[in-house]
Amino acid sequence: MAWLPLAGLVLAAATASAPAPETHAERLHRKGVHCMEVIERPECAIENFEALLDEHTRQRELLTDGMLRLLQLYRQTDRTEEIGPLLRRFWDAGGERRSRGHVPYSARFMPDTLTMLINADPPRLLASALLERGGDSLRDTIFTCDPVRRHDIETEERWRRAATQAAAQGRETWEVYYEELDEDRARERAYQERRAQRARPE
Repeated sequence: MAWLPLAGLVLAAATASAPAPETHAERLHRKGVHCMEVIERPECAIENFEALLDEHTRQRELLTDGMLRLLQLYRQTDRTEEIGPLLRRFWDAGGERRSRGHVPYSARFMPDTLTMLINADPPRLLASALLERGGDSLRDTIFTCDPVRRHDIETEERWRRAATQAAAQGRETWEVYYEELDEDRARERAYQERRAQRARPE
């Protein structure tokens, strides 16, 4: 009856070498890559990668790759207005104090309009000529954790941008300001609606 232990060993070896089942995040990533690289259907790829970023998964490498692919796809399909919110979601995904995610914890305090992140030496940065010329607003944009102060800075910056555009277009500053504000809110509503649709059971 020596064949019984041998059969057990063969079964154990087969069990140990069996691949782990594909996670939902892996499936979404695989489908997105297939749509993007094989059948070349950008909207299909965007749908899968957006759903991937909504996943609660520890597989950060999938989220990172999906985010980078989405950036490329948004540019290819002239959806550049989606890039800022996407980067913000990317930062938020790694925003917990103990997270081993994508960016430092302090990135969660960056304004929504920021589209680039650079790690810096704070003491040297505070002593730099750049912050000296930029004044308190630039310094606080980088370092403040006060939500009221941050809101004031964002409002001031939005108004300055609106004033520049209004002068170039021959319009009133307040018209451009509220027009852009409405557009931002519409984009956020559209994003939340897409997210809610993906969350509904089929």
